[in-house]
Amino acid sequence: MDTYIIIAQGLCVHGSGGWAFTISPKTIYHEIEDEPPCLTNVGGAGSTTEDAMKLTAVIEALDTLSIGEISTSEVEIYLDSPDLLKGIFEDMAIWKKRDWRDPDGHLVRDAVLWKQLDRHMRNLEAFGMSFLPIDVPTKDIKDALSALEHLASKQCDLQGTNTDDMQITQDIPDTAPPATRSPAFGDQLSAALDDTTAKQDALTDVLEDYKEGLITPKGAYRRIKAIGI
Repeated sequence: MDTYIIIAQGLCVHGSGGWAFTISPKTIYHEIEDEPPCLTNVGGAGSTTEDAMKLTAVIEALDTLSIGEISTSEVEIYLDSPDLLKGIFEDMAIWKKRDWRDPDGHLVRDAVLWKQLDRHMRNLEAFGMSFLPIDVPTKDIKDALSALEHLASKQCDLQGTNTDDMQITQDIPDTAPPATRSPAFGDQLSAALDDTTAKQDALTDVLEDYKEGLITPKGAYRRIKAIGI
């Protein structure tokens, strides 16, 4: 049975938010000879909250599972917020029965995001996937989360300079090393941010071509490698 791990992070600085996630085969956190790839994505939004960004990171990760070629029957999810993990795996079912309202009859905070998250999970469950929380993270997962925090922080900075409040999203393919070299894993994720303006523009062009169906995922990956990211 294939198992994948989603690690999600979200930050908010002065109302400007950033999110980041990584999806990796669970085998990446064990000693293996051939390292499987991990997929990392980042984005941001203006006028938001930290919880909203963390939820968005999970939603974006699940959306990637739904449209990607990842075949799996179990997905483990880690957030550094016990309250949000509890919301996903315990409270969400109760809120749904109450029409997304708390015991006092008030609409649950970030109800729109919770509804999106519920819809993604139900859709994936219909194809045989199951979900489990990671309550106690390993050191390798903590290292990965720290790297994602760096990525999310950079997105906060980008949103802070984006006067149009438009969401910025970029796909960053990466290859993660084994758990025995987890610090290098964090370095590789962080290194994705050390781009020149030209690289950022070129990456945006690749993303637009991919969204318009002008290139395949493999073609996009080749172009990104050629850019030097």
